[in-house]
Amino acid sequence: MPNGHYTVTYNYISFILPLQSEVSPFYLITRGKLISVCLSHRQWASPLVIGVSSASFSKVSSVVHRYQLMEDVIDNGLAYTL
Repeated sequence: MPNGHYTVTYNYISFILPLQSEVSPFYLITRGKLISVCLSHRQWASPLVIGVSSASFSKVSSVVHRYQLMEDVIDNGLAYTL
């Protein structure tokens, strides 16, 4: 797990979120080796999606609603981990 992040579990699916004190931008990863909202540093985000068929991620500027975004993704059946 990258520094400055913590693990959360929602509906039996675990994912990581950055600490509130971390500065944006972030990547929202919904299909990859790990489901997360992670810091924008390439060394953290890239390995989580490289080699994953149909990987899904997007850059987000705010982490204010980070938990709600992940809940929505999980509730809609869009979260996938390899």
